[in-house]
Amino acid sequence: MKYAFICLAACLLFAVPALAEGPADLYAKNCKGCHGADGSKVAMGMTRPLNSLTLDEVKAALAGYKSGTYGGEKKAMMERVVKPMSDADLEALAAHVDSL
Repeated sequence: MKYAFICLAACLLFAVPALAEGPADLYAKNCKGCHGADGSKVAMGMTRPLNSLTLDEVKAALAGYKSGTYGGEKKAMMERVVKPMSDADLEALAAHVDSL
């Protein structure tokens, strides 16, 4: 019984932070470095600021990066960031970017 409790506690210790990752956390972890905390930075001198894009533009860009059908010469960087994300993560991230 004690062993089961320790295993359950260890699982919760590692699972809860992963479950707590929301859109702001996804943005901070994956986007903030290039696009700035408020989405106003022109990433690598090649993009429009994220905070100037509409929700539909952000959704289209994220979906296109994930499918490999969107972007210019530096698109591989964005594809690596977006591909591991679920569709729900991308929806939440797009809504967060729209709120910047």
